[in-house]
Amino acid sequence: MIGIGTTAQAQGPTENPADRVIVKLREQAAMEGAAAAQKVATAKTGEGQIVTLEVPQGQSVDSFMAELSKQGNIEYVEPDHRVELAAIPGDPFYAGYQYHHRLIGSESAWDKTTGKADVLVAIIDDGFDLLHPDLKGRIVSPYNIITGKPGSVSVEIHGTHVAGLIAGNMDNELFGVGVAPSTSIMPIDVFDGEDGFISDVAAGVYHAVDNGADIINMSLVAYSDTNVLREAVQYAHSKNVLVVAAAGNDGISSPYYPAAYQEVLSVASTDAADKRSDFSNFGKTIDIAAPGTGVFSIFPDESFGGMDGTSMSTPIVSGAAALLKANEPKLSNTDIAGRLMLTAKDLGTAGKDVYYGHGRLNIDRALTLDASHWSDRLAGSSRYDTAVAISKAGWSAASTVIIATGTDFPDALAGGQDAPILLTKGDALHPAAAAEIRRLKPGKAILLGSNGALSATVEQQVGQLVNSVDRIGGKTRYETAALIAKKITSDRAVVSNGQNFPDVLSVSPYAAKNGIPILLTRTGTLPAETKAALAGKGSTIVTGGTSAVSNAVMAQLPGAKRYGGTSRYDTGKLINQGLPMGKQKAFIATGTNFPDALAGSVLAAKKDAPILLTAANSIPSPTKSLLPSYPGYSIFGSKGAITPDVKFEVDLQLK
Repeated sequence: MIGIGTTAQAQGPTENPADRVIVKLREQAAMEGAAAAQKVATAKTGEGQIVTLEVPQGQSVDSFMAELSKQGNIEYVEPDHRVELAAIPGDPFYAGYQYHHRLIGSESAWDKTTGKADVLVAIIDDGFDLLHPDLKGRIVSPYNIITGKPGSVSVEIHGTHVAGLIAGNMDNELFGVGVAPSTSIMPIDVFDGEDGFISDVAAGVYHAVDNGADIINMSLVAYSDTNVLREAVQYAHSKNVLVVAAAGNDGISSPYYPAAYQEVLSVASTDAADKRSDFSNFGKTIDIAAPGTGVFSIFPDESFGGMDGTSMSTPIVSGAAALLKANEPKLSNTDIAGRLMLTAKDLGTAGKDVYYGHGRLNIDRALTLDASHWSDRLAGSSRYDTAVAISKAGWSAASTVIIATGTDFPDALAGGQDAPILLTKGDALHPAAAAEIRRLKPGKAILLGSNGALSATVEQQVGQLVNSVDRIGGKTRYETAALIAKKITSDRAVVSNGQNFPDVLSVSPYAAKNGIPILLTRTGTLPAETKAALAGKGSTIVTGGTSAVSNAVMAQLPGAKRYGGTSRYDTGKLINQGLPMGKQKAFIATGTNFPDALAGSVLAAKKDAPILLTAANSIPSPTKSLLPSYPGYSIFGSKGAITPDVKFEVDLQLK
């Protein structure tokens, strides 16, 4: 059937905006005015004609319709909305038995994708009916770990049921349908009879990864943590493979493995009423829930039936992951897991809880939520490439570029201007920076730092790419900062510790936006170069506590006001509260290293946005308290600098 912008689900996608209108002309009538000049499509009706017209560029649908309605020969005019296929499977047991599809939004998801054959889900389980007609065309390279033979898997109920939940065929007029009916599955048999060994499960993981799996489904549990299984899971994670595993069916809070590993998406079970299944394990390691009570799928010998267990919940989540991967192939394993958790329907206690994790799976929302609900990442394979990514995000061209060393912070922190900052090694211009200079086509480059920071070779190489090169560099970092300050007209100055970087990272966007120079000091002694540069200044912004800038130094500064907390993150919070930037977005950078925030400071200034500092693996509470103030975020730096766990915490604020 055809649906107009909706499906049978209660919460379908929003209606597509129209770029054409439908006009019904009265009998024997014709279009008038400018509309008559359009090449139109017409269709005869019982009375009059139906005419479709493109909405003129720069005009809204409503205003165009109002203009047309003034013509007396028109019976009516309305938007010509786009139509979408509404995927409602014809499989006989789909509607009556497979309630889980209704709960997780499968029909709306299928309007976007039913999966792709090049997305491969490995199922590590106890055996499979490879000849079942509902798996025809879905199976790739089955393998038996016990015998070491391809294609020789045993035939068992459990694995067959799991396989059908993931990839049961759609519209073959048989049985039900899987969550990702167009995906491929790799059955891997690791059981010998009713049980198996952890070593065989681990071997199955390695086999799946090395043979191209994108997702691994493990509807199985072990009672203890083992090195061999943990290392196998970590191997899969390192190869960008998403591992999804069952939380267990004993109704207890003890962690089961592999589900309890940090790298694994741990799945609990719910029922048709969106309540926790009484058998489902719980605890802080639960990530997400999915239907697992009375879930119907295929059995061997061309049969069909229901089963209970987190073993059933897990393949439903794996199928959803396969749909996401098919729809957005560039998503990483952590991106997919994060998207599924962030879009889950919150059940139980608000927020993440021990029974449902982040909530019950909602694949429709995971596929259709627009990009404004996720933070983006500006990053490259190195600090030099990250600086280029930041430059590309802010400038299509630039009249001036700033070149600074990527191995120390003071010069570039003192040099924030309305121009991209590119980083390089001191002995030669980094190839990524050179390529970005060619793209930006600047007429001028400013090198920050002496020959000790940026060699004459760097200056020569930059000079081959631009018309003029200026160098601002003193004998010390304090003198370089003072020389830069002379070129910035302001009655204010920032004074920060010249031996450490975190405090000044937070203030750098504010300083760059407002044209305030950054001067550097020692903790207990004010350098003569800095003192001279402060002559004539009316006020000073001091960043950091007394361990960074002592009271004795502060007493020598004109109109000094301190923004300093007990940690770099407390200081960052005080700076962002006391020296506010815009509230439309914020940038996130690591507080444990300088290059990414250093390069990002000028982009943040350009976007009137603050830089919030974080630890690599979790967001410190002072920074976390600021997150609700901003509707959007960009992250500076790679996953090595800021982990997916931190990105997930950030994205939770946008949920």
